[in-house]
Amino acid sequence: MAIEPITVGLMALAGYGLYSKTRHGRRMRRTGKAGTARPAIIPKTPLVIAEDCSSWEMPETWILQTAQIRFRNKLDAALLSTKGDIEGAKAEGLLDPVTLSYAVLHGEVPGCPEPMVHTKDGATLTFRDLQSEIPQHPDYYPHPAILGLYDTIFEAVEAALSVLEQTRDPGRALLFPA
Repeated sequence: MAIEPITVGLMALAGYGLYSKTRHGRRMRRTGKAGTARPAIIPKTPLVIAEDCSSWEMPETWILQTAQIRFRNKLDAALLSTKGDIEGAKAEGLLDPVTLSYAVLHGEVPGCPEPMVHTKDGATLTFRDLQSEIPQHPDYYPHPAILGLYDTIFEAVEAALSVLEQTRDPGRALLFPA
């Protein structure tokens, strides 16, 4: 099937109109100030702890900006040191939920003592071993709300590690998934 000469001529004229120097050389004009648009920076949200350590509040932005990032950094470091071997990382103690909970909350509770007690016999009691009901006992910690905070993080870490073991995907191991 041959192309009609008139069709070839019209296509040439149409092509000239699309690719002519005057049409191709046009530029868009900016109507506003020149410069690049900067993305909005969200200030870091702190974990809210009462001065007397009697209560705490965990904003969702703190979870995203601080807790999840710290957890993921520790998780990545553990998997990197064991070349992705989850069982090996657990065996070496790199994926210990108690240790990871302390890492997530490191420096976030500055006005309250860390819930860790070193006994006279050299043993160390973590927040999982402490209680806040009987002051005379060696496992006493005076701030039950802080024990609750650490326990809340511990449960989130355990859940995230369970997801990691099931899926083998570190990207799915989230603290407090939506």
